[in-house]
Amino acid sequence: MLPCMPPVRAAERMVYTQPLPRMTGLIAGILVLTCLGGCWWSSPPPPPAAPIADDGRRQGTLAIAVRAGGQPVAGALVDVSGDGLKAQKTQETGEDGALGVIGIDPSDDLVIRAEAPGFLPVTKTTEQTDLAAVGRSVVLLELLPATGILTGRVVSQGRPLAGACVSDGQRSTLTDSAGHFRLAVGDTYTTLRMAATGYVAQNLGPINVPAATDLGDQSLVPVGRLPHILVDLSRRSFGRDGDAGELAGLYALLTGRGYRVSRLQDGPLGDLGGVDIVVVPVMSTGLASDERDRLVAWVRQGGKLIVLGEWGGFGGFNLQAANDLLLPFNLGFGGDALRSPDSGRERPGAIPLPAGTAPGLWDGVRQVDLFEACRVRVREGGKVPLDSHNTYQTGRLGQQGMRVAAVWGNFSPIGVSLLGAGRVVAIGDASLWSGDDSDGDGTLNLFQGDNRTFALNVFRW
Repeated sequence: MLPCMPPVRAAERMVYTQPLPRMTGLIAGILVLTCLGGCWWSSPPPPPAAPIADDGRRQGTLAIAVRAGGQPVAGALVDVSGDGLKAQKTQETGEDGALGVIGIDPSDDLVIRAEAPGFLPVTKTTEQTDLAAVGRSVVLLELLPATGILTGRVVSQGRPLAGACVSDGQRSTLTDSAGHFRLAVGDTYTTLRMAATGYVAQNLGPINVPAATDLGDQSLVPVGRLPHILVDLSRRSFGRDGDAGELAGLYALLTGRGYRVSRLQDGPLGDLGGVDIVVVPVMSTGLASDERDRLVAWVRQGGKLIVLGEWGGFGGFNLQAANDLLLPFNLGFGGDALRSPDSGRERPGAIPLPAGTAPGLWDGVRQVDLFEACRVRVREGGKVPLDSHNTYQTGRLGQQGMRVAAVWGNFSPIGVSLLGAGRVVAIGDASLWSGDDSDGDGTLNLFQGDNRTFALNVFRW
């Protein structure tokens, strides 16, 4: 069984976490901890004084400088997000290529994204830099010129294909609801790979990037067989007991929708030929290096990997093993936990979801109901070039009555990453698809809210 702890009372809205280790050296040369007098851009006005947080501490301030070839980039669009950061509007750099952000929580992981016409988009993370300790921190984002921008439309049998992945091997993007894509490319000649679950992946190229404009319609053909899902239970996950396990209802749901579901009970992860989706739930032991390399190469060619986590080691969950698996995709689970206060009429853990993100992932979904969860972080140091399309958090809670690490704010239990023509989905709560009735209201977790619809979307997407 996978029981959940009961919702805490309003007076007990506290989450107990183990502090995460600092990531030293990860952003060396990018994050400048102090700006003393003559900075390397033309002295932007200092950020305004930081506000005082509810707990009496002064929050951190952040200056962001966007440069290209050593020169400031004016008019660059910058987005800043973080688990404890209130919603921020997209900001535009001034003539000095800089802007300021206030209200930064001292222990937050920030994801900073910048893009400008004629350049490749870039994203950096701060990985829990103690911004408050230095008062006013500075992050430098260096843009690289784009050789050209490739556009086109992916179709199947004459109809637009939304959510298809298009990649030049270095950067990736998804087609929108009309099947259109737009990809900034840094090379003069490139080959695109296009893939979507249930379709045969296709290569297009070599393409002379400066001479190319709109590539027109590109067609993908259905695979002509049942999509094959492999559930890897050999990592000593809670679902090892097969159809009698926690995810038996999920298996039945997917089988009823035309998927072929098989389970690896023991032994190494072998040849993934003919496998469309790999699911690794609540792993307690890690993959060998050759297994991980094989999985990464498979994702690059168009495979989909779904990794389910849990909070605080629950159900034997091994945080380090899961993060070793997710590192090549620049995602990771946090060592914290989400606890749900009794919110009256609304089910504890309900997450309202924004529209327009990850085409196809939220179709027909109004909310996902969580139980206990760990968060999903965007990390640096893997193999994915972080940009505005490749790796991002989604399904952010906002200020919805959750308390995470004693900080009210945004909590991302879901993360998405693109690597080559494939994709990865990391979810911090395996319980949302389990056959338990964790809150005792007579409804199984899989059927709470829109959890079932969300599950089908994840496997279709």
